[in-house]
Amino acid sequence: MLAMRRGRVRDAMGYWQQAIERDPLNFFPRMGYAVMLYQRGDLAGAERNFDEAERLAPQGESKLSATAGRILISIQRGDLEKAKAEFEPLWSEYQNTAYGNLGFLLARLGHEAEARALVAELSRDDNADPATIFWLYYGLKDYEHALEWLRRGIDDRDAGFLSFVRLPNAFPEIQDLPGFAAVLAHLDSLQRSP
Repeated sequence: MLAMRRGRVRDAMGYWQQAIERDPLNFFPRMGYAVMLYQRGDLAGAERNFDEAERLAPQGESKLSATAGRILISIQRGDLEKAKAEFEPLWSEYQNTAYGNLGFLLARLGHEAEARALVAELSRDDNADPATIFWLYYGLKDYEHALEWLRRGIDDRDAGFLSFVRLPNAFPEIQDLPGFAAVLAHLDSLQRSP
């Protein structure tokens, strides 16, 4: 995770591979490795590792995250019908408990009105998770608000953002925007402060 936070892709991938070799029944290294493969554009490798992580994960959020990763691959491949077919039963079951894992998919798979209502509600809640709000805005392609919540997540020391924000292709639709460079500069300033 530290190598990922520093943007050291090759090192991070090597560490994830070592972790898989040492503990092949642990879903967590599979998830980390799958994410790295996805971000490098190896969709087949990422899909294999998300499948394996899903098989190994305990029920609940861990399994849901692995399934969401697989659905994301279907979206990336342009197979929206497959993605929707996998997403709909998940959303039906987990919509009241796991919108953090499913918000991006909700917005991208034809539920824009529901995603907008959810992000509006969460944005008014002082205790809402910035990551959840970021993913909803990102899924809605509202990049100005997404960047605002990305920065809030970093201020909140959100481990997910801190682990992925420096990786190439972590957020491909916003990483070339000037606001993203400002977010990285803000992160650098936090890391240099005592």
